[in-house]
Amino acid sequence: MGPGGTNPFATRGQSTIDVVLQAAITPSILAAAIGLAVFGGLLAGAVGGMRAARLRPAESLRSVA
Repeated sequence: MGPGGTNPFATRGQSTIDVVLQAAITPSILAAAIGLAVFGGLLAGAVGGMRAARLRPAESLRSVA
C-alpha cells in the first residue's frame, strides 16, 4: 500500500470484487478422488519397480554411490 493506504497499482475508477467459490463434495466425488490417487500411486510404483527390476544389482548399487 502506498501513502494514505492507497493501492499504487490501481487506476482511477477501479474496484475489487471478492469472488467466493463453492464446490460440493459428495461421497462419490470423494471416492473417485481417492480411487484416482490410489491408481496413480500404483501406476507410478509399478513403472519404477519395472525399471528397477531391469537393472542388475551391481549396476544399481554403483548408481546410488
